[in-house]
Amino acid sequence: RGHRIRNCLDLGTGRGTFVIALGLLFPEARLVGTDLNEQALQLARNNAALNKIGTRFESRFGDVQEALHDGDKFDIVICGLPSTVVTPEMARTTERHKFIELNGGPDGRRNVNLVIRNINPYMSMGGAIYFNHNSMIGVEKTLKLLRENGFEPRVIKRVQQYPDQQKHTAATISYVENTLG
Repeated sequence: RGHRIRNCLDLGTGRGTFVIALGLLFPEARLVGTDLNEQALQLARNNAALNKIGTRFESRFGDVQEALHDGDKFDIVICGLPSTVVTPEMARTTERHKFIELNGGPDGRRNVNLVIRNINPYMSMGGAIYFNHNSMIGVEKTLKLLRENGFEPRVIKRVQQYPDQQKHTAATISYVENTLG
């Protein structure tokens, strides 16, 4: 889109799938992946090395508020964040929901809201952020919050994730451009 991609960020990198793809697409870019799971970050580092991008890949523990530093500016941000609805009761009684990295909060929006409200200072002018967004947590709410925080969002594609279910069936991938810089 007219400018060179120099810095890429994958929030919630997990095993590093998206950051590896970005590294292969943009062979000169610096790559940063964050996660709240140290084992996932180790796996991402291993996968980055196997894909010969390890020297350009930096893994950081933490969320958008903890893992990013003053002076960080990213041209592309990928957000594959968990949006699992986890009620307080579920968090107390279900072993897998005790893990913060899987927990989207009681409405599933905790991670998405945190990123939208805090990412702008870390984006390059004209940079883009991409969400793989689950419709269960409200696509329109996300689009509204993005607009309120200086982005110009648009939906790239809607996909029927579970055709046999009538409720909560669409997954949405959103692209938003930073206009504040």
